[in-house]
Parts: sequence; structure tokens; C-alpha cells
Amino acid sequence: MSHLSNVVATAIGRYRIHKDDWFANHPPHVPRPAKEQPVTTEKTLYNTVVRAWSWPCVLVFVSEWLDKKVDPHPWGLVAMAALKFGDDASAACWLSRSEPLRYSTNWNVLEESAFQAVEARLQEAAKSNLSACSEVTSAP
Repeated sequence: MSHLSNVVATAIGRYRIHKDDWFANHPPHVPRPAKEQPVTTEKTLYNTVVRAWSWPCVLVFVSEWLDKKVDPHPWGLVAMAALKFGDDASAACWLSRSEPLRYSTNWNVLEESAFQAVEARLQEAAKSNLSACSEVTSAP
């Protein structure tokens, strides 16, 4: 990731949860109530916490938070994580939005593997769900 212009450092650590997020004080086996929306603002070392339920991860430190900006990188691992956690709508959204990036300069073997895995995992109905992106990007 260090080859990306926005990335300034990486480290091995534990997943950091935004202090204002439901899961900062509730472990993952306690479902988030529907009225509690995930916190989507930028995460820093100052506004996040590590909990006993924080899993090992790669921490990526960036020079600028890409909050609702266009990012030219496909980020197929995000779609794979979405599938793992049962978020088919996000995976379907990624699949539809990443198609134009396929074989571009930012496309690599990892992105292609993610694309093929997501495509194979989603059923035809989910792949053709045109509202998938609006389901995951709509404001509360």
C-alpha cells in the first residue's frame, strides 16, 4: 500500500473503533440497534479506541481522509470483507462500481481475484441489483 500517494505509513496493530461508534462500548455479539448508525467520519489515533474484541489488522495511515471523494483504487479487499460479514449490498455495489476500473492501471491480480470471488459468490439477483449502491450510500 505504501506505493499509493495518499498512504504515509502502515503498521500491524489491532482494529481501532471510533469512540462514538456503538461497538466502542458493545462487543460484536451485541447487535447494533437500527437507530444507531455507524460512524463514518475520519478515524485518528485520538478519536478511536482498541477493545478486547478488536481484531489484528494492518493499520494504514493516510495524508488525507477520502471522505466521500472519488478514489481511483478498486479496494477489492473491502468487498471481500463485506461478503464475509454478510453485507451483500456493499459487495454488489463494489462489483458494479469496480467494473469500469477493470484492467486499468490501478487494477492488479488482487483486484481481479476479489472481482472473480465476489462475482462467483453473489447470485444473479444480487449482481443485477441496481439499488445496491443506494442501499449502502444513502444517508440516514
